This record gives sequence, C-alpha cells and structure tokens, in this order.
Amino acid sequence: MDTLVITTVSNWYEVPRIRHQVAKQMSRFYNVLYIETPTQWKYWYDTKIEKVEKNITRCRLTNHFTLPYRVYKYVPFLKEYHEKFLVKEVYKVISIFKNSKFILINFNWDFLQIMRQDIFHLKIYLCNDNFASMINDERIKRQLIKREQEVAANADLCLGVSYFLLNKLKKYNNNSQLFLPGHEFYIK
Repeated sequence: MDTLVITTVSNWYEVPRIRHQVAKQMSRFYNVLYIETPTQWKYWYDTKIEKVEKNITRCRLTNHFTLPYRVYKYVPFLKEYHEKFLVKEVYKVISIFKNSKFILINFNWDFLQIMRQDIFHLKIYLCNDNFASMINDERIKRQLIKREQEVAANADLCLGVSYFLLNKLKKYNNNSQLFLPGHEFYIK
C-alpha cells in the first residue's frame, strides 16, 4: 500500500480541521503518516510516533532545534537549516514504511525543504489560508510571500480551498485546482 505523508503544524488531537478530514478520508486508500512539524519550544520533546487510527500514524517531530518563529522571519537562513534538520527527521520516520511509494500533501505554506525532496512520487501543496499575507511588516511580508511562491512552484499539484486562493496559486503553479472541503479524492 502506498503511503500518504501529510505535513502540518496542527496537532492531531486538536479540533478537527481540513487536514484531519483529508487524513481520515485518504486512510481508506493509503497508509497515512500525519507529521506535525514543531512550532514552539516551551519545553523540549523528542520525535514521537503513534498509531492513532486504522491506517493513520501520527508523528510529532522533535522541537530540539526549534527557535521562536519571529527569529526565522528576521534571520531566514536559520529557517533553512531548521527545515533541513526536519527533513532528516522525516526520512527517519518514513523509513518504517518499507517498499512504499510516498505521496506528500504539505499544509505548511513555508516548509520549502520538504517540497524539494525527490523521495515523493507526487508533491501536493494544499493551501487553506492566506497566511503569508497576514503579516503587517511589508519587508517581511514580501519575504514570506516569496517563500510560499517557492513552495507552490515546487509542487506537482496545488490545491486551494477557495477561488481567491486558487487564483493566487495559479500565478505560481499552472497545475492548481480548486479543492472544496468535504470532497473525496483518490490519487493514482
């Protein structure tokens, strides 16, 4: 069975959102690896892997080298190093799925390094909000919008949950489609 890798900042146990819905629906066709990328460092924890439902495995990546997000906004090259570290952690985790093709659905609008990996048979960027444009500082906003553009450009397919987001994504990647929550889909 192929493995669908979902990367997100959302905890599996929080109020269900679109990423949870996608994971549950896709678990009917694939093994789903739901990877939570760290967002804070209030206390340190190691990478944790657990089976949460039939065909769904949750992985919370370690936050040992996670700095406050504000630091990454002002010193972007540190984000690059942090993401390279996270990609190595992802590779360790996906090694448990032997003889599997990997499909990536990335919900993280700024996780560029995962989109550059060749291990994935298909890379999808699912955009469900206009996060990069919500920054007040114009210099940083431009920098973050550029990062999201790179994430979208490195995807094989971009999905937007509204016409506004779809039109934005089409500027960065011609293979962009509308994905209204509630629909089921199967990837060949």
